[in-house]
Amino acid sequence: TNSAIDYIRRTKKENLNAYIDDDNSFIQVRGTDNGPEEAMLASEKLKIVLGLIPRMKKKYREVLTYRIEGKSYKQIAELLGSNEITVKSDLNKARQHLRKMYESVN
Repeated sequence: TNSAIDYIRRTKKENLNAYIDDDNSFIQVRGTDNGPEEAMLASEKLKIVLGLIPRMKKKYREVLTYRIEGKSYKQIAELLGSNEITVKSDLNKARQHLRKMYESVN
């Protein structure tokens, strides 16, 4: 998890939405406007989301962390001793779970 957090910190200009492959995600860490208010809101959302990931089940946390690190579905499947379909399914479930956790915090 620490390596994922370090990676995100190094690449603050990217948004978390791209990391978790959900173009329609409500978790937009960075909007299209680059004003100070938008940047502050994005930073707050990022802190909340990063705080929620360690509380997830291990398999969901691992899949999200590997995707955040930029690994492909195939690479994740190899690392977890699984197949790509299972990885995609687990990533989708992880996103849904993260969304519910985020909504309960806000």
